[in-house]
Amino acid sequence: RVKTYPREGVDTEMLHSILDDFINRKLYKTKKLSLLLTQSIMFLIRVLKGLNVPPVISPILTRSSRKRKQDSREEKLEKIGSLKVEEVIKWCTDALHHMITEKNSNVPIGFFVTFCERQAELSWKFLATLTAVLPCTGNHFKKIQAYTILNEILSKNTMLSEENVVTHLTLVVEDLQNIIVQDLMCVTTADKLTHHKIIVQCLDKLVMIIQSH
Repeated sequence: RVKTYPREGVDTEMLHSILDDFINRKLYKTKKLSLLLTQSIMFLIRVLKGLNVPPVISPILTRSSRKRKQDSREEKLEKIGSLKVEEVIKWCTDALHHMITEKNSNVPIGFFVTFCERQAELSWKFLATLTAVLPCTGNHFKKIQAYTILNEILSKNTMLSEENVVTHLTLVVEDLQNIIVQDLMCVTTADKLTHHKIIVQCLDKLVMIIQSH
């Protein structure tokens, strides 16, 4: 296992290009090598997050310039180190949507479980996609996959540092209440216990998180 890696003089665009290929192409096709692929993606993300961004010498700001700078602070949050967060998350959420909605999808659930474990501060960005696809998923196995990932996300507390995340979670709780009722009306006697248990676990964690903030 590689424990050290260069933090300067690295072609970050090339690394993002490799990530693009791994997530947008190979992740959809590679089933036997999914563990190796997942580990490679996690390593690239870790490297990019750890790379130093070259300092930019800013000119003296006028009052109007300072206001524009303050208004654009959300754009600065799109990078952690040299990682283009929104771009990588978009690739991952597309793969997540494919895994949950496509019957014969080869995208492995293990990738998302590992992502939630190692990139907990980024995994909350999957919540909107999960909440959107759950009502559209009639396949019981796919629903369990979605709730498994949701459960992994909510098991991590590092994602709660930002105020906007808490607001987003509040909206998800309201949405999930309606989803749970519909899901419980559709499940059969054979799968009700397992299905009911994981949904309740997710809802319980959501409520506890909101109450603690």
